Amino acid sequence: MSNKDFSRRHLVLSRIGTGHELHNLLGINNEARSWDLALSTYDNVSIDTDDFVDYIHHYKGGKWDGIYAFFANHPDLLESYEYFWLVDDDIQASASQVEELFSHVEKYQFEIAQPALTPDSYYAHRLTLQCPIFNHRHTNFVELMMPVLSRAVLKQVLPYFRNTQSGLGLDWLWNGFVSRPNETIAIIDRISMSHYRPRNKHLRGRMEKAGIFAHEEKEATIKNWKLNKIYPIAFSGMLLNGKCIRNRLAMSCLMTKNYWMLRRSICRPAWSLLGLINFSLRQAFSKL
Repeated sequence: MSNKDFSRRHLVLSRIGTGHELHNLLGINNEARSWDLALSTYDNVSIDTDDFVDYIHHYKGGKWDGIYAFFANHPDLLESYEYFWLVDDDIQASASQVEELFSHVEKYQFEIAQPALTPDSYYAHRLTLQCPIFNHRHTNFVELMMPVLSRAVLKQVLPYFRNTQSGLGLDWLWNGFVSRPNETIAIIDRISMSHYRPRNKHLRGRMEKAGIFAHEEKEATIKNWKLNKIYPIAFSGMLLNGKCIRNRLAMSCLMTKNYWMLRRSICRPAWSLLGLINFSLRQAFSKL
């Protein structure tokens, strides 16, 4: 691990296990990247000295209580970086994509953001799949898989990580901590990353072995934090040509057309025609 001078502005932090997919982020000399790398292991992962990892932490548990424990061990880091990418260990990303991600977030001063998922990825929310005609889309929702949080947002939301392994419900909560909700929450389509591990098996399986059930944790979270369900909406966006779309109906039409063209690639799971119609109507008309 390196001696820190905190000259870098961004931190990548991942809870990592033996089956991780972060190989492309390891082995990169610290001087060859503009971000620092922290790995918090939840099982017996061997971290080689040639992996150029800036921080190594071990904590048995889930993603979010593990992240809380990491910052409890390193409280100074909350003031040392501008942005934090809290990425799952089964996301396939390149170092150049991480550079572009932080550059894009900083350029547009987003407070919460995420890369889009490649259309052939396992996904939980249709909106998070890449819509290739867009540079980025302004949304009311960024999911748990790979959020970028600004320092100000992370400091406010971090206490909520403490007692949740799955984090279910956090993505209904953290949009309440941004200063400009209509401008600074975004899905970045110009950067797409792949997720090929089936959902709801890996962490939930480990939780159930410990006698903790994700659905019960989520129900308790919703009750304790008095959360209302969010349906993910993109209400404006910037096209790759720089044109801004500010009308929800126009956004819905553009996304529906784009996703229809990609329908053969969307397979985990596939969309039905009815599903696409429901998506289109909700994007255009459902309440934010």
